[in-house]
Amino acid sequence: MSMGEVVLETAQQAQEHDDGQPAELHRAFAREMDQRFGRVYGFGGGFVLLSVAAVLVGAFFLGWLSSPASWMVALSVGLIALFVVRTRVNQRRIALLGTVEQYCTVNELSIDNFKSYFDGQGLYPFLGALFEKRP
Repeated sequence: MSMGEVVLETAQQAQEHDDGQPAELHRAFAREMDQRFGRVYGFGGGFVLLSVAAVLVGAFFLGWLSSPASWMVALSVGLIALFVVRTRVNQRRIALLGTVEQYCTVNELSIDNFKSYFDGQGLYPFLGALFEKRP
């Protein structure tokens, strides 16, 4: 037996979950969830920047930024946009977390083992973020 085979056997043994399946069988699902949640974050961040920029550009061209009250209105609109986007991202995160929990239940996996295996590799940062505020 070569050294490469020994390392492979040891790595496979370390990857096994509750049902004895190697975790690598679930990599495609983990990658898909990471990409889906990454898109949610991407759209959310872009929406916040666009809404704040639109308020500030509109206020600048219409001359609304001449008093402190108009700055407060612009800031309030920006904060409200941030709150709305945060709420939508959180709703989507909860829905995706439900999908992951359902997948783990169907495949008889422990969700903690699934999370720790793919989180430990550091390849899927958005998958790790999916579990941050676990309900």
